[in-house]
Amino acid sequence: MKTLKTYREEIQKAIGFPHILSDIQINASADFGSYSETFAKYEIKRAKFIEKEHSEGKSIASAENNWIATQDGEKWIFLKHYLRGIKEITKSIQTAIYIANQESKNNY
Repeated sequence: MKTLKTYREEIQKAIGFPHILSDIQINASADFGSYSETFAKYEIKRAKFIEKEHSEGKSIASAENNWIATQDGEKWIFLKHYLRGIKEITKSIQTAIYIANQESKNNY
């Protein structure tokens, strides 16, 4: 798993090179797809955990806090934020590619 920081560094080096940015975007999109499947599995685990805790008389908020305190909950929250970061990275790459293409056409 590439870190968001690694993606950021690669993007900064590739500014002005749309073909390299496209490669980075493809890799980021592949990571997003792969880790989305994993995140979905954790979402199911989370729902079952919260349902069980709630059926034992705990509030939803309490069950949610208990979930986050588990090892699976920690992985869930990490993946949640990682996927959000990957989305933002792909958006920024798209913008950088657009600008580079416009500059090459002298339209920017």
